[in-house]
Amino acid sequence: MLRLMLLLGLIGLAPSLLAQPYRSFPETEATWLYFYYELIDWREESYYELQGDTLIHGETWVKVWQQRHNSYYPPANLDRYEGAFRQDTALRQLWWYGATDSVARLWYDFSRDTGDTLYQLGQPTGLKLGDRDSILLGGQYHRRWQLVPLDSLGFLGVEAYLIEGIGNTAGLITPRPEWFESGESLLCFTRDNQAVYPPFVQGEVCFLTALDRLPVPDWEIGPNPTSGDMYLRTPSPPGTPQAIQVLDPLGRICHQATWPAGQPEIRLQMAHLPPGPYYLRVGIRRSGPALPIWKL
Repeated sequence: MLRLMLLLGLIGLAPSLLAQPYRSFPETEATWLYFYYELIDWREESYYELQGDTLIHGETWVKVWQQRHNSYYPPANLDRYEGAFRQDTALRQLWWYGATDSVARLWYDFSRDTGDTLYQLGQPTGLKLGDRDSILLGGQYHRRWQLVPLDSLGFLGVEAYLIEGIGNTAGLITPRPEWFESGESLLCFTRDNQAVYPPFVQGEVCFLTALDRLPVPDWEIGPNPTSGDMYLRTPSPPGTPQAIQVLDPLGRICHQATWPAGQPEIRLQMAHLPPGPYYLRVGIRRSGPALPIWKL
């Protein structure tokens, strides 16, 4: 009897799963914040933002703009038009027209299913679609597929997903597998100025970075990524002691230290922290710079 009840329950649930509506991409007020790093002491934050519509061959497309802040000293910034997209909600597809493209290319195809090779912009990503489930984001359930390497040589440094309405958490426009030497990961997605992804973040990291442009610091850090200690160095030693905080992607404080007044360099102990992305903040002001760092 119990088995029969369970079977009837599953049969009743199946239509609701199949009927789950397609979650379309935003076309206004959205920001994707990515953390990208390489092993040779180079990393950057990339912001992808929507900036209005444009006409291409008589059709309306949504413009995507990219802004970068990297860790070179002095920091170098980038601000450029990447391209535009339009979506076909019936086919669950998005098409991309890059800034230098002469034809449109298939950007995202959310009609694919578990086991399919992941192609983006006509190119293989080295990933395939893994198990599919749904995730609650901003009060709505979105389909989600885990991304896994195509073969045993692949390596993902962090969990990566393909999510309807958000995209590829391993790279919005040019996804790549996260190898040991380099990688990219979506830290935060905002829609209508509200933090949506990850589902458990309340806007802390988004507020520090995506919604407020990063100020240019007058100090440098290294090595980044690191497996042990990091140094903080400045040509202008602080006149008063400065608080140092290491935050996880949820905005929680994982480590604290003090930068003594008049000291041009300080070493920050990181060996005790688990591997993964973090944020480094000098000073206790929420509006102060919070720069991404990576612990190997």
